[in-house]
Amino acid sequence: MRFLMLMVAAAAIGALSVLGMQNMLPRQSASMVAAVRALGADAAEFRLSSLNPIRSIYDDVKTKITSPNPIAGLNFPSAPAIAFNGPIKLPQPVVIDQAAINRAIAAGINSQINQNYQRTQAIIQYGRNPMGWHGPPPH
Repeated sequence: MRFLMLMVAAAAIGALSVLGMQNMLPRQSASMVAAVRALGADAAEFRLSSLNPIRSIYDDVKTKITSPNPIAGLNFPSAPAIAFNGPIKLPQPVVIDQAAINRAIAAGINSQINQNYQRTQAIIQYGRNPMGWHGPPPH
């Protein structure tokens, strides 16, 4: 029942949208009616096999190649000309700041030492008084 109501509502919305488009664009109503009638006539000849994109591309290329003027169908874009206004210069090599790398490594090592020291202190505190520890035991 719900599905039937949904289908009726969808058909009504579609019909209202078509009528609204005809009222908004009155000049195109005659061409729209002609297009809908032509679509109805073409729908009878529609086959699922006509949706093959590879076949449609093949047919398009075949018609371009077998046309009397094959050059007209092949529009290859040309690349812009490259002009050199002087000597070619390579980019500057990457400079590695060894002092900054050493500081970063030292900071990481110091942070790890502090974390290990705090973890060790927590394990010692837990060992002295396990009942006074809040949360899971340290590891």
